[in-house]
Amino acid sequence: KDKENQDTYFCSAHADGSASCGVIDGHGRHGAAASTVLHTLLEGAIPCLPGGRSAASVLPEVLLAADAALLLDPEVDARLCGATCIVLRVSSSSPSSSASSGSGQKMGERRLVVAHAGDCRAVLGRRAADSWQAVRL
Repeated sequence: KDKENQDTYFCSAHADGSASCGVIDGHGRHGAAASTVLHTLLEGAIPCLPGGRSAASVLPEVLLAADAALLLDPEVDARLCGATCIVLRVSSSSPSSSASSGSGQKMGERRLVVAHAGDCRAVLGRRAADSWQAVRL
């Protein structure tokens, strides 16, 4: 019997020039439902995060809030399932956003914020000539 794929992901570009991605790996009897609920919650919440340094402290809180919402969701029996996930947000400053936001970002600087729950991780790659090199996070 084929196993149901319980994984979901999202990648979104936002009007403010930021982008967000996430991979959610569902587990257990209702793992697909858990993954779908978390996908919806996280994809909606991450674009609303503040930019700059404060995003690093807020993103883990978003994961905790999504976990609490999953536990309280009447459609998903959290006793029989779970999920691990990794989410990231990339933002860059522009002349107007860096001056007004107080983010501490220099103009043109990009900021990567990553948070994970469970046994997952991100690997950042940097292109070097004709190959890719892994960068430790």
